[in-house]
Amino acid sequence: MKSLIIYDATGAVWQVIHGQETIPTGLPGIVVTIPDGATVTGVNVSDPARPEPVYQYSESGVNLQEEVKELRAMIDDMSLILADVIGGAYHA
Repeated sequence: MKSLIIYDATGAVWQVIHGQETIPTGLPGIVVTIPDGATVTGVNVSDPARPEPVYQYSESGVNLQEEVKELRAMIDDMSLILADVIGGAYHA
C-alpha cells in the first residue's frame, strides 16, 4: 500500500497517511511503500531533489498473526479455568 509522508525542511516527519497517493500543493511530501516491519523515522533531505525515507526496523521481529493466535489460546485457557473455578460451563 502506498503511503504519503509529509515532512519539513529538516526531514522531520509530520504525518504519514496510509492509502494516500496525492501530495498536497505547497507541502513537502513523498509517496512510498513502507516495507513490512518498518517505521518511518524521518526523511533524508540531503539532496532536496531526491528525498528518501529513513526507516527503522523492529529488532524483535514480532509476527502479529502468531501473537494473535497465542493470545486467543491463552484467553480460551483462562476462560476454562475461570469456568471451573466458578462452577459454570464454558463453550468455545
